[in-house]
Amino acid sequence: MSDLSSPSWDFRWPDPVASRVASERLLEAMPPDQAGLNHRIMVTIRLETDGDRDVVTSALLATPWAVERIYWKAPMFEGTMPIASAMPLEADETGRVAAKQGVILTLQQRRIPVLTAWEPETGHYLVEVLESPVLEYAHAEAALAAVGVNPLSQPPRHWSQQIQKPVSRRSLITLFR
Repeated sequence: MSDLSSPSWDFRWPDPVASRVASERLLEAMPPDQAGLNHRIMVTIRLETDGDRDVVTSALLATPWAVERIYWKAPMFEGTMPIASAMPLEADETGRVAAKQGVILTLQQRRIPVLTAWEPETGHYLVEVLESPVLEYAHAEAALAAVGVNPLSQPPRHWSQQIQKPVSRRSLITLFR
């Protein structure tokens, strides 16, 4: 039995074509001269094969405004998505989980900050923004190549490895300004 006071999810079969159509529809609604849009990048989606395919299916999505990794609930997964939220999720006007809420997706011992998303063509999915804006890229393939490493295919790293990185003298000075 579901709690009628909590918002509902609208997960559907992972459909890259529907995701592309939704992104193209969003682009058409934006003013052509909107800052941060790179019109050299065509909406492109590339399914990923690594990761926890028993729980989620993922894809890289390049759009004129960002490169994102999107996560759909795997078709055969019957449990709830492995997400955590500091606050209860809010509902939209129809009672579904509202879009643009920040949650943490936990996969293979990784905690990935994502946003909830819903589009009429796709239902719910989760979005990890990898790069935005994407003005410096000449085309979608270049943008995808720049961020194309699937973090779920890499061995887990301890957090201390994340902070022990070389820093230039200029970056260090800028850090303390």
